[in-house]
Amino acid sequence: MYIGKKRLIIFLVLACVITWTFNIIQSLLGITEAPLAYMFIAPAVFAPAVAALIVLYKKAPLRDYIKRCFTFEQKFSYYAVFFAFFVWRFFLTMTVGVRVEGSTVYLPLLMLPICLFTGGFEELGWRGFLQPQMEKKMHSVAAAFIFTAFWTVWHTPLFFLPIDPRSPFELIFMLGFFMTNAFSMAAIYKITNSVLFCVFFHTWGNALTNTWMPGFSWQTILGYSLEWLGALIILILCEKGIIKSAKV
Repeated sequence: MYIGKKRLIIFLVLACVITWTFNIIQSLLGITEAPLAYMFIAPAVFAPAVAALIVLYKKAPLRDYIKRCFTFEQKFSYYAVFFAFFVWRFFLTMTVGVRVEGSTVYLPLLMLPICLFTGGFEELGWRGFLQPQMEKKMHSVAAAFIFTAFWTVWHTPLFFLPIDPRSPFELIFMLGFFMTNAFSMAAIYKITNSVLFCVFFHTWGNALTNTWMPGFSWQTILGYSLEWLGALIILILCEKGIIKSAKV
């Protein structure tokens, strides 16, 4: 069910306002260290899901939204698709990333529970609501590009507040990183119709960068460009019906 352009705009505004509010409060209080920082990061991450619940209220059955977000009823082939992305991202990050001082190779596994609340659960709003809504009115490739732009805006406070200060140059680099992730999760969702797969892939990507931090190099650009290209091809083939995607 398409909820309309007006409610989509309300969703986008709410997602930004809720997240930015927690980002700004955290910055003003100067809280950057765990575990207190998670009291602000987690609500900011859940903002897209909260925004989705608000705009869906009295417009569509919330039980359908919740079922779509948390179902595990997937074909074996869909798990294979997710596993392929999962393994690829591991070897890509390990190859192009710089080992974080003091980290261990099993750190990503230990970080998974934390990274669910510092990134993964964003997908309850992005893939659980926004992507299927956009794809009702546009090509999935166009939707992925538009989402990349919005996702970059949504992350903007992190580049200008002392929570996680970054330079303008890093912002340009991160734009490419956001685009790759946006297309990869769009492809995973397009094939499998699984929000949870996207939640776990997002979580896995964040966990990996706690061990191997990708830097600005030709290897990084090439590696993530290959992932983006692969995801782009998958979306195109799904739209043409060459790859059979799950029913939404």
